[in-house]
Amino acid sequence: NSANAGGVSVPVLFATDTGSQIQIPFEVRGDSLALAIDGPAGAHVLPAVPLVSAAPAIQLDPLDGAPLLLDADNGVLLDAMHPAHSHARIQILATGLGQVLPAWPTGLPAPADSPHAVAASVRALLDRNPVQVTRAILDPGFIGMYLVEIEIPNIVNYGPAELYIEVDGQPSNRVRVYIEP
Repeated sequence: NSANAGGVSVPVLFATDTGSQIQIPFEVRGDSLALAIDGPAGAHVLPAVPLVSAAPAIQLDPLDGAPLLLDADNGVLLDAMHPAHSHARIQILATGLGQVLPAWPTGLPAPADSPHAVAASVRALLDRNPVQVTRAILDPGFIGMYLVEIEIPNIVNYGPAELYIEVDGQPSNRVRVYIEP
């Protein structure tokens, strides 16, 4: 029903009997976070967890665990049947990239008319080699979601490749992207 962290209200974006999705506000400060929740089973304070400025995660499809990677030119979801190509732009859907500039209020969908860029340094690595990040913004129309766009370089080794992002030196989960000529 509600949540707060150190007296700061935490937006509850989605809640069911088995789980909830919340957005930790940028205003929460400190080295750790104790989250107080109030739900159908009553009020609870969860054990404190470390608090960092960024904790990037590439979003995965909840049904099959596939990474949410899109071809930037046509919006097609990339997978083994729809691989990326050399020199293509890929959009990576992510969370946990931290503050944006200009600042945007917690709990509100990002605007479509003016992109809000990730304030921290964002890197993308393909098979542990840096690739060009062309933009990293709040994903327009979504709450707490980010869109990182990269350009695939001319690749010699085609097939599956490991992709991950780093924000302020914090690595995301590693996902597989398929690349062909």
